Amino acid sequence: LSLLMVALPMGLPLPWPPGFSTVISLPMLFISAQIMMGRETLWLPAFVANKTFTAASMDAVFRRALPWLERLERLMRPRLEVLTSEVMERLLGFFCVILALCVLLPLSYLTNTIPSAGMMLIAAGLLGRDGVMTLIGMAVGLIGFIVSIAVVALGAEFIA
Repeated sequence: LSLLMVALPMGLPLPWPPGFSTVISLPMLFISAQIMMGRETLWLPAFVANKTFTAASMDAVFRRALPWLERLERLMRPRLEVLTSEVMERLLGFFCVILALCVLLPLSYLTNTIPSAGMMLIAAGLLGRDGVMTLIGMAVGLIGFIVSIAVVALGAEFIA
């Protein structure tokens, strides 16, 4: 649930101020690493845990996110549960660490939104024990990773 909530703002196609992706990617990174390690309880360092957002900005995010979350919830149901097993959860945590590193790169809108959307779908799939949703999240995340690599390799020409 924590990963879903943290990935949600960056996973939506909304305009964000410069540096917002860095602030959001750090909790993504910490949460994903803890999923990878199989931790049962969440720990965040104080400099991440103490970050605050205005109620107005969070209200705007949730107002825009609610229709998407409602659609997502209608599609979800327990299936292909092998993709949400404890071992897969750890592997998905590793994959989400890589996606969080893509979001950490202050390169372009594409390197933030696509990997975050993948993480959001993976987190929703794990939460609902929906292996199909998790698989879709992995595919979206892989596309985000490829786009991030392309942006790094090709630079400004790719962004243009």
